[in-house]
Amino acid sequence: MSEGVTVNDINVGEISWRIVPGQEFLPSSNFLSGIELLVATFARENTCRLVLKVVRINDGIKEEIRTVERPASAFKDNCWHLFDFKPIPDSAGTTIYFYLESPDSNEGDALTVWANSSVAPPGCRMHMNHLPVPGSLCFKPLYTPLVDAAFKEEWERWAGSAQTAFAMVDGSRTEEDLRQRGGMVASVLKDALAIDSSHEVLEIGCGVGRISRELAPHSGRFTCVDISEGMLRFASRRMEHLRNVSFHSLSEKPLDEFPAFCMDRILSHLVFFHLPREQVFSYLKQVARLLAPGGACYFDTWNLAYPSTFQRWLAEVDMYRGKEKPKSYNRFCTRQEIDILVKMSGLRSVCVVESALLMYIVERAGTPSEASFRAPAPRTLKRMEEVALFYIGSDGSGKSSNAEGS
Repeated sequence: MSEGVTVNDINVGEISWRIVPGQEFLPSSNFLSGIELLVATFARENTCRLVLKVVRINDGIKEEIRTVERPASAFKDNCWHLFDFKPIPDSAGTTIYFYLESPDSNEGDALTVWANSSVAPPGCRMHMNHLPVPGSLCFKPLYTPLVDAAFKEEWERWAGSAQTAFAMVDGSRTEEDLRQRGGMVASVLKDALAIDSSHEVLEIGCGVGRISRELAPHSGRFTCVDISEGMLRFASRRMEHLRNVSFHSLSEKPLDEFPAFCMDRILSHLVFFHLPREQVFSYLKQVARLLAPGGACYFDTWNLAYPSTFQRWLAEVDMYRGKEKPKSYNRFCTRQEIDILVKMSGLRSVCVVESALLMYIVERAGTPSEASFRAPAPRTLKRMEEVALFYIGSDGSGKSSNAEGS
């Protein structure tokens, strides 16, 4: 492995003001977005903080560009832990130096990281107290492009005409179809999220504005984001009569540039099933950061456990056999998979409708019970099921549950 080390034989000692371990390496790709480290707790409960600082070195000039802080409670003994941060677009081939501090640790209340005393791949060099020493920390870099160029290219191609753009968002053939279907879904989501004129609303993956055009008149400020500038142009033209709507390309303004706690409601309809799990997880972490106190988010994805959806999955397996799949091909998930992503992203499920789609309403984890978002009424849950069945072309019945899945 040219830029990471996973085999360990020593730890660096208790990280404190006296012991500051670090690592120098040459990233192989752009968009460095995290460092995984093999952390140890000495099999005890610690109360200190661990701070990772990332420095870029150009021509001997050091520039601190990222800082990540974690409480001791975030770590398990002898386990890999990801320190993730905003992607560094031009990281490839640039010397990166990261180091760890623990400003409030004390003897017996401190963490450590594992290292290898003899292995140091090309471009890698361990440091101790900012001085080079033999060996390497155990680390694994993570790369996450802000926008997948090939994925974006597909959607720009489909946004080349109204006919293909409308068809890709929900199979609509005309503006009339688009408004009818968009209105149906917008009505359900308005009730499910209890949207009113005081709410700041964000739609992730707005496409041509099928939902937002019908929902924005019922909200306060409405923000539409999408990976495709072509889709956003259609959305902007379709909503030029609305004064409370703004449009942003995720290529130019990723979600991490929006301030924390700025959105009362967030929705993403028929989007996440086009994305790999790691991108869904990234979006959910942003949802947890963006939601204001008392806020809620709706999203959905294909439910592999639903009979009709399973048959659709089988049909698509046959369709792509021996062929290269498009970047935005349909992904199919189970509830157990999505539950894990929701929990680990810092969110809590308010309710889940299990039909042809898995339809989630979530809020930030740790929301006090008195401020918790109330699950939709049974009638609204039934309408959500009907929306899911509309897309699969089935007349079966789904089921809904509270956050505990009962």
